[in-house]
Formats: sequence, structure tokens, C-alpha cells
Amino acid sequence: MEKEYISIREFAERANISRQRAYKLVNKRLQGYCKTIDNKKYIDISALEEFHKFSSVDKTHLQQPTVHVEHTYFHPVDKICNPIDGIVDKSCTPVNKIIDLFNKQLEIKDSQLESKDKQIETKDIQLAKKDEQIFELQSIIKSLQEQQVSLTKSLANSQALHAGTIQEHIESKIEKRSLWSWLFRKRN
Repeated sequence: MEKEYISIREFAERANISRQRAYKLVNKRLQGYCKTIDNKKYIDISALEEFHKFSSVDKTHLQQPTVHVEHTYFHPVDKICNPIDGIVDKSCTPVNKIIDLFNKQLEIKDSQLESKDKQIETKDIQLAKKDEQIFELQSIIKSLQEQQVSLTKSLANSQALHAGTIQEHIESKIEKRSLWSWLFRKRN
């Protein structure tokens, strides 16, 4: 009789587990039931029975009985609510402890958020003041640039006027002499 093989995906669906878990099982516990056809893994259908056998054994090992202590039931894993020195807190249940812990963490986070909100408000005010200062400095720079352009023009005009005055002065001092007077000028 020939064995019937199914895909890993179909195995996972029939076993009611995830595909990841199915692949882990195929690579570890159910390796002997595997067959590769065209680079695709298939598993013998009898592996389902094997899976159900060891999964039911695993479940019985994982279950732990509850312990009765003075009319209050605790799970053995629950270390928070175990009584110390025979004193039992009637309000102590795992759910209440978790809720209390969660509420404390929420309070801490809320206070941190309020603190951060205040810091952000302070930074926003500081940024607004800096923006005003930048605007004022930009207007001052613009007026200084306009003054510089005006002074540069005035300086150029003053230099031109001064150069013209010097030229006139030089021309007035030079005597206009004729060619003969230059040639026959008196020598000392």
C-alpha cells in the first residue's frame, strides 16, 4: 500500500496549527514522515496521528492544578499572590495585580506626557521670540545695506568732485607758453 502525502500547509490546517509551527515540527519531530517532491516538502498523512499523540501528552504536562489556600485559589505560577507567613490577602488575584500594575504604569506615562507637553509649550514660546528677533535683525540688516549703497554713491560723487577740483587747480598753475618761450627760457 502506497503512503498518502499532503502539503505542509494542508497538514497545518488539519492539525489546527500555524504553518510556522508545522514547518518546525517537520524539521524536528516529524522529519521521518517527510518527503521532498519537486523541491516542495510533503508529509505522510499518518504524521497527523503522531502529532495528535505527542500534542495531547504535551498538554497534560503543561497543565498545573490550582492550589487551595484558606478559601482563596491561586495558580502555582502566581508568585505575587502566594501567602507569606500564613497571611492571605483576600483581594489579591492575578488579574487585580496586573490591573493595578497597569494603572500605575499609565499614571507614570501620563505624568511624563504632561511634563513633555509643558516642555514643548516652553520651546514654542522660545521659538516665537527667536522668530521675532530674526525678523528685527533682518530689517536692521536691510536698512544698513541701503545706507551702505547710499554712502558708496556719495563717496563716488565726492571723489569725482575732488578729482575735478584738483585738475582745475593744476591747469590754472600751468602757464601757457608758446613754443618759443619754452625753447628760449631763462636758465638759472
